[in-house]
Amino acid sequence: MAAQAWKFFNEAKRKLMDGTIDIDGATFKLALYKSAANLSANLTLSTLGSLANQVAAANGYAAGGKSCSTPSWTILSAGAPGTWKFTWGSAVIFSASGGNITSVAYGVIYAGATDIMCFSRLSTAAFDVTDGNTLTISPAAGGVFTLSGG
Repeated sequence: MAAQAWKFFNEAKRKLMDGTIDIDGATFKLALYKSAANLSANLTLSTLGSLANQVAAANGYAAGGKSCSTPSWTILSAGAPGTWKFTWGSAVIFSASGGNITSVAYGVIYAGATDIMCFSRLSTAAFDVTDGNTLTISPAAGGVFTLSGG
């Protein structure tokens, strides 16, 4: 099954609007979480520390995940009201080495050191990235998310 659409945390919307999360200046990372993570029913969380059950740091996975290269915020439609998209450049690739990266279920995008933005269920069931293999997460062609004015 393909990954589900990214779901926004409520507080991330406010932080985008008030500038706490600076799309043009923040570093964005993608971290992996287990199926027991407190994500799917709890969109009120706001910081990385409030999330539970990140995939264990071992076998090629580092705590906190990996950076999303060249994040960008671009206009899709020049006409009023205009639609803007957030995306990043190259795919984020997690490579299992020395053992399996186990129990992967979710990807979480966060800004800076702690501001969680959104998450995606990566498959219908938790899975392992077996030793010597990779998990590649690419943004959709239309962006990770879009904003439209009205």
